[in-house]
Order: sequence, then C-alpha cells, then structure tokens
Amino acid sequence: MTVFRVLQYGIEYFFVKGVVFIISHLPWRWNRKTAGFFLPLMSLLGYKKLAVRNIRLAEIDVPKEGAALKAFVREVLIQNILTYIEMIHLFRMKREDVEKVISIENEDVLQKLYAQYPGVIFVLGHLGNWELMGQIVAYKGYPLSVIARKQNNPYTDRLINRMREKSGIKLIFRDRQAVPKVMRLLREGHGVAILNDQDGGIAGVTTTFLGRRCSTPHGPVVFALKTGCPVSFVTIRRLKDGTSVGHFGEPIFLKRHSEDLDEDIRVSLQFLIDKLEAAVKENPAQWNWLANRWRTQR
Repeated sequence: MTVFRVLQYGIEYFFVKGVVFIISHLPWRWNRKTAGFFLPLMSLLGYKKLAVRNIRLAEIDVPKEGAALKAFVREVLIQNILTYIEMIHLFRMKREDVEKVISIENEDVLQKLYAQYPGVIFVLGHLGNWELMGQIVAYKGYPLSVIARKQNNPYTDRLINRMREKSGIKLIFRDRQAVPKVMRLLREGHGVAILNDQDGGIAGVTTTFLGRRCSTPHGPVVFALKTGCPVSFVTIRRLKDGTSVGHFGEPIFLKRHSEDLDEDIRVSLQFLIDKLEAAVKENPAQWNWLANRWRTQR
C-alpha cells in the first residue's frame, strides 16, 4: 500500500468516524429529518438520475412522469438514506435498543427453521433495512452467518465489521474460501443470509426482474441443491413510525427437475427472483432503486 493510499484511507476513516459520532448521538425519531438533510447530496452524486431511469424502465405500477414521479423518487431516496442512518445508529446500539426498533412478526417460523433443519439459507433483497434484520436474529441467539463484501478501505472495513459482529453475526467474505465456509456452517446448523438482488456480472444466471432481463448470482440455489438445506425468503418493511418489521418465509426445498443442471438452477433462481419482485411491488419505495441492477444485459 502506497503512502498516498494510506493517507487517503486514513482521511476517509476519520471522516466516517466523525459522521458516525454525530449521527449516532441524534435521537432515532430524528432519522427522517436527518435523511432529508442529505437529499441534495444524493442528487449531486447522480443517484436521483439513476433511480429515475430504473423506475421508468421497470414494469411496475409506480409513477413514471411529472410531479408524482418526483415525489416517488424523493421517497425512494429518503428510504435508502434512512437505511444507512439506521446502520450508523447500530454502532452505539445494544440489544435492548435494537429490539425497540425492529421486530419479527412470525418468529415461530424462524424457530421452526432452526429446530427442524440442520441449516437454513436466508435469501433477501435490499428492501427495508437488512442490517437491522441480521442484528435482531443474532441477538435472539440464532446462529447466523452473513455473506459480505470487503470494503476497499481496510480501516473503515474493520470499523463496519466490528459493528456487525458485536451481535454475534459471523461474516463470510466473498473470496476463494467462501464456498467451503458456507457449506461447513450450514452443516453446523447455522443460518446463512445472502442478499441476492444485485447484478451478477458475466458469471451470473440470466433471469427476469420487473420485466427486464438481468444477471443474478446463483449462490443460494447452488448451496440449496448441494446441501438439501431449505431456503427461507425474508422481507423487511419500514413502518411510518420509523420502526421495522421482519417476516420469514416458510421453508422451500429446491430440487432437481431434469438432467440439465444449468436449467434447474435457472428455474429455481427465477422462482426466488419472482418472490423478490412480489415483495418490491408491495413496498416499491423501500427497495434500492439506486443500484444498477440491470447493468449486465443478456
């Protein structure tokens, strides 16, 4: 690492620490007002333009023109900023604080998943606050591992990972050891959470999401077929009072249906993507329209 890079990462780290210190000391009830403060920055960084493009091209019943579109995009930006503000609060929050801002509406399903099966694969998208969901599951004592991407800045990476791990979450980084780690943890009775609504690049599988062809990572389906572990589709929605509610889907067992493995993977993956699409249509403003989900065209 060059001296310039060390200096750059150091400046970024202390900037992040400052932002964390300020926002994490603000009352939770101020979160939406704080999100409004950052709205101009989102436009300046180009996220507003990207959101408008994605919304107009997607097959979904939301405003596509005029003042209604402008209001919807504003709410999309607010909801996405809220997610990161809530994540910042997690740096100072303890278990009792987390339990005040997120609940699980069907914990009986979660209990059944851990009690009856050797491991479970949780599939979810960037809908609501996925970080809060992982925290509450781990705090309640359910063994949970999360597949995560390392940040480019090693200093901020360690800072964020300490926040995630204090609840008991185990992190699995996307490297050459990720697959054997996931397989081992599933055999040991862990739940493994996978966010599966990002662009899969050239290695992904062709699926259709909101009427547009896209590339999707196939990890959850491959793990399910190899281990026989069930898949639970997870959704999180933010309520008007600023708290969130999580829901765990009933166990789904993905199986081979033909001699063509690639086709079986594609069919099962499309099945999961259809579930995500239905969840997005229920709470469209809370999905991450700011990512280039359809970047890889097939």
